[in-house]
Amino acid sequence: MRVVRSTITVFAFVLTAIVAAACGGSASLSPVAPSSSTGGASISGTISGSAIAAPLAVEPGSFTMMDVHGVTVTVVGTGISTTADNHGQFTLNNVPEGTVQLNFTGPGSNATVTLTGIGPNDKVQISVTVNGNSAHVDSEHHSAPDNNKREFQGRISSIDTNAKSFQIPGLTVKTTATTVIRHGNKTIPFADLKVGDHVEARGTKDGTTLTATEVKVESEADDEGDDNDHDGTELSGVISGSSGTCPTVTFTVQSTKVTVNKDTVYPHTSCADATKNNAKVEVKGTKQTDGSVLAKSVSLDD
Repeated sequence: MRVVRSTITVFAFVLTAIVAAACGGSASLSPVAPSSSTGGASISGTISGSAIAAPLAVEPGSFTMMDVHGVTVTVVGTGISTTADNHGQFTLNNVPEGTVQLNFTGPGSNATVTLTGIGPNDKVQISVTVNGNSAHVDSEHHSAPDNNKREFQGRISSIDTNAKSFQIPGLTVKTTATTVIRHGNKTIPFADLKVGDHVEARGTKDGTTLTATEVKVESEADDEGDDNDHDGTELSGVISGSSGTCPTVTFTVQSTKVTVNKDTVYPHTSCADATKNNAKVEVKGTKQTDGSVLAKSVSLDD
């Protein structure tokens, strides 16, 4: 019985050694440690393609395993680098903001991809296919903490309809298919933007370009010093007697009836919050023949 146990033990050891050698000398499936401690932006991803694995026949006519390669991922022009684990997964920390290039090197591979719009604290998830000296990004997702959101305000000086971008002082604001453009509580198309509009844009800044996630168009009635409308009326006070459903609501401020409609805008708030009873508001609008006011804008007066 002792001989049998010894034989089994030796066989198991030899088989393990063969499999480990066939897998490039490493049987570990644990992820490789990130490039450095956390801080700044981070890029995590998964590599697929011939750079990360290739078929390997352990024995002719038997079964096929994958020869897993260690791929080195480097942020070009920096000392930031790591090695993907044998699932092709990697993490890079302390990545600089803006546009970066990632270089993937391994047996028979040396390829580069470019990522743009990296924020200072972004968490970027990508999926990359690397075959030889060719690489392409299959998917890319950016997320950032709320305190990393960047907002810029200014008046539009020019519009590039082909690029779906516009200029405000010192900045090009680029929109994408997912950018939300709002005027008050209404969503509007890019084509509705006009030179001279005062906007507030939020997104990720790369140099002098902001890739916007949201653009708010401020109503002329909200611009300071815009008092050229001789029929303009301003009210401030506490709302009472509110009735109706947004976008059409009536309420009373300073004993004056106020009506809001689909064209009324609500800077930094919503129709529901700006028309409820006991809300303290500032109203700008046009006086009607019956003495009521048709509101152009309603804002909360904190």
